[in-house]
Amino acid sequence: MNIKDLLCCILSPQEKEELKISVDFMENNRYKEFFEKNKEIILHILLVKNLDEFLVFLSEDNLDMEYFCFAFLCAKQYGFQVAGYEEDLRPFIISFFSDKRPELKKSLPVIEKNKISYDKDNFAEPIKFFNQKLNTQRLRLIMFKDCIYSRYEYTVLLVPEELYYHLLTAWTSDNFELIY
Repeated sequence: MNIKDLLCCILSPQEKEELKISVDFMENNRYKEFFEKNKEIILHILLVKNLDEFLVFLSEDNLDMEYFCFAFLCAKQYGFQVAGYEEDLRPFIISFFSDKRPELKKSLPVIEKNKISYDKDNFAEPIKFFNQKLNTQRLRLIMFKDCIYSRYEYTVLLVPEELYYHLLTAWTSDNFELIY
């Protein structure tokens, strides 16, 4: 299973069409349209301030589309991304669950007690905790490590339980390592 398969399993038909349009813009060198359509995502993942900076980036490097697809999923509220420069990941986790899964809000005080750093060993415990809470809803959090731009960036997605187990056994990517 690769990123295209994952997108097919998660995105709505409307979101798939939106992503297809964006990918077409990129593949056809319509960078201005791509940037305008995905400005918030691009600003987040590349830390560029405007179209000119984005074009400079593209002249020196390629935007990895797998990376963009993970950011797109997070922009659509299927997960969240965190990086190693964040000292405490609690705000990301609390925000995601408060917005996406308010029924789990009562579980948040457990993670609010201790700082959660970005290293996977420390981050694993809250993920395991929420997966236990999600068990009755047949949902799971799954975590991917970025191997392209940063060795300390993670994407955490909320997926149906059956997809979670399929990903654990069949995930393939040169750019994103499935952590758990």
